[in-house]
Amino acid sequence: MPRKRFWISLLTASAALLLVNTALSLAAKSPKPEPDVVKLLPKSGYVKGWEVYPDTLVYGSGKGLTDIYNGGYELYTKNGALDAAQQIYRCKNDTAIITVHRMESIRAGTRFFQYWKKSDKKERSFRPLRVLTDCYVYTADGAASGYLIRNRYFVTASVYMKGESGGSAAEAFLKDISVKIGKLVQPAKPRK
Repeated sequence: MPRKRFWISLLTASAALLLVNTALSLAAKSPKPEPDVVKLLPKSGYVKGWEVYPDTLVYGSGKGLTDIYNGGYELYTKNGALDAAQQIYRCKNDTAIITVHRMESIRAGTRFFQYWKKSDKKERSFRPLRVLTDCYVYTADGAASGYLIRNRYFVTASVYMKGESGGSAAEAFLKDISVKIGKLVQPAKPRK
């Protein structure tokens, strides 16, 4: 009888080990889910005329934000940036750099947005926008810059174009991302 128990125990342990090994193997082969900040970046053509510039997607989290901000990342982490994704876009000879940050809270995101808005408001071309949330655009030094806050997401758009069309392009990028944030962060439905 003890011999029979030994074989049953050995068979049970082998089956359990096989199951664990299979689960670990499948988990290792499964791709990591794409971070929300990456999902929020527009795909090629979503903003009319703009295409993703190949191999320019950068993602960073915590101190990994240095991959996006070569120096100065501390400003972002101290103000609550948890992670960010940045993508470069091209439209003929024009360039846009879009960065989406996920902040630690709505409050932290709003505070950081207000920090930028306070200094940018001094620009003559400062123009508030209503693209489903608090947002603004201004033009200075040959670039149009736009900032957006929605929920926990703080978004920046820098568009390098000649003329006034850079502000319109920045607005189009911000609007696209704002709509995506609205779909990603659905408000809780009231209980019945």
